[in-house]
Amino acid sequence: MTDLPDLPRDLFAMMSQLSFNAEISVPEPPAQPLALTVRVDLRGAKPPIWRRLQLRGDLTLNQVHDLLQAAMGWQNSHLHRFLPPKGLAPPGAYFLSDFDLSDRATGTPEAAVRLDQLLRQVDDSFDYEYDFGAGWRHLIRVEQVAPADPQTPPAVCLKAKGMCPPEDIGDIRTWNGLVEELQKDPSRIPWADHPELAQYHKRLPPDLDPHVVDVEAINNDLRLVMTPREKLISTVLAPTAGVIATPTLAELVDLARPELLRALAARAEAAWQEPHQPSPGDVQIATAPWHAILSQAEGRGIRLTEAGWMAPVHCERIIAMSEIPIPYGKGNRENSTPLLQRLRAQCTKMQLIRKNAGRLVLTQRGYGALNDAGALVAALRDLWLDSERVPSTRDQHLCALLLVASLTSVSTNPQRRFQDLPEQIASLMTLAGWSGEQGYIEPFQLIPAQSLIDGLGLNDGGRRAWLAPMLAREILWQR
Repeated sequence: MTDLPDLPRDLFAMMSQLSFNAEISVPEPPAQPLALTVRVDLRGAKPPIWRRLQLRGDLTLNQVHDLLQAAMGWQNSHLHRFLPPKGLAPPGAYFLSDFDLSDRATGTPEAAVRLDQLLRQVDDSFDYEYDFGAGWRHLIRVEQVAPADPQTPPAVCLKAKGMCPPEDIGDIRTWNGLVEELQKDPSRIPWADHPELAQYHKRLPPDLDPHVVDVEAINNDLRLVMTPREKLISTVLAPTAGVIATPTLAELVDLARPELLRALAARAEAAWQEPHQPSPGDVQIATAPWHAILSQAEGRGIRLTEAGWMAPVHCERIIAMSEIPIPYGKGNRENSTPLLQRLRAQCTKMQLIRKNAGRLVLTQRGYGALNDAGALVAALRDLWLDSERVPSTRDQHLCALLLVASLTSVSTNPQRRFQDLPEQIASLMTLAGWSGEQGYIEPFQLIPAQSLIDGLGLNDGGRRAWLAPMLAREILWQR
C-alpha cells in the first residue's frame, strides 16, 4: 500500500502541459475569516452534477482539496490541481500540490493559501481539476458571503444534485453517454452497439440511479475529513466500550492512507450505531451451517462412504439444520453439493473435525465450538482473518466483513441491501492499494469475498441474512 495516488495516466497528461509555473500573487487574508457558500459544478456534466457547500474561508487549499474529494465522491486516487482566479497569475499557472512540491516544481504551494484569499465576493470563482487523464474540471463559484465565527463548521453540504462518476470511468463524455443510456430500460440497452460504453457499464452497480445523491452521507464524509487521524484510528480499533478490533483489522488500519482510514471509520461507526449483546441463540442461528456439521460429528461421528464423501443421511440432516436452500438436487450428496464440500473443508481447516476410522469426528476444539457459540465465532475469525493467509484474500475478507457489519438496520431487507456489495468491496480494496489489470479492483476478481458472503447467508434470504451484520461485527471486534 502507498500514500501516492495512481499516477501513470496523470503523469502522461502532465508531460504534455510542462511549462514554467509562475508565482501567484494572492492578496492578504481578511481580518475576520469568511463563511463562503459556494456551488461546485462538475463541468460538462449532463444532467448537471453539483454540490452547494458552506466552507470556512480560513481553510487552506490542500484542506479544500480533501473536502472537495469527499463532497463530490472521489477517492483521491489521482493527481489534482487548483487554478487561480483570473487576474492573479499568467495563463497556465497553478498552485502546487504536495506531489508537485516533491517533484521540485516552482510556484505557490496550495497549503500556503487560504480559500478566502481567492474568494471574497459573490460570483468570484476558480477551477479545480482532478485526474489529469480524464480531466474532471470543477467550477467553484461563490453564491453568498458572511462573517465566520468560532462555531462555524469547516464544511457543510447544503444541497447536492447528481451522483459523482465512479473513478476510472473514462471522461465526462463517457459518463454523460452512460447516464443517457441508463435513463432507458438498462435491461434492454443493446450494449453491443455501444462498445465505447459497454466496458464501463460492466463496472457499475446493479440498479444504479445516477440522479440519487445522499446529502447526509456527504456531510458525514466531510466530518470525517476534518477528524484527526488519531481519532479515526480509535473509532476503528475501539468503536464502543468493551470491544477491541481483531489484530488483522488493526494491521490494515495502521497502514491505511487517509481515504481508506476515513472509509473504515465510517463503517465502524455504522456497525456500532445499533449495538446489542447478541444472545447465544442469535449466534447459533448465524453460525448454523458449521454448527450443523459439528452436531452430526458428535458421538460416533459422520460416516464416510468408500469414496470418502459424507454419507447421504448426514448430508440431508446438515442441510435441514442449516436451513440453506439448495439450487438443484436434494442436497443429499456431498460430491454434487459444493456447499457441503465447502463447509466440510472449512471445519477441517478450523481444526473442528478430523478423520478417524472412516468417520468425521470432533476434535477437542470442535467440542468446545459445539457447546460455546463464542468459540465457534473465534474459529471463524481465525478462518477468515488468519494473518498467514494470502494478503489479498485476507483484505477481501476484512472489507467484506466491514461492509456487512455496517449494514445493521433491521428496517430493510438485508438480501436487497447486499446486492451491490461486490462493487463496494472492490472500491474498498482499491482504496487499500490493490489493483487489477485496469488499475483498480473489479467485482469479478472478488472470489474469496463472494465465498464469505455466501457463507454468511446473505444470498439465502432467511433468518441468517438478518443476523449476518451481527456475526460480522462479532468476528471483527472481540469483547
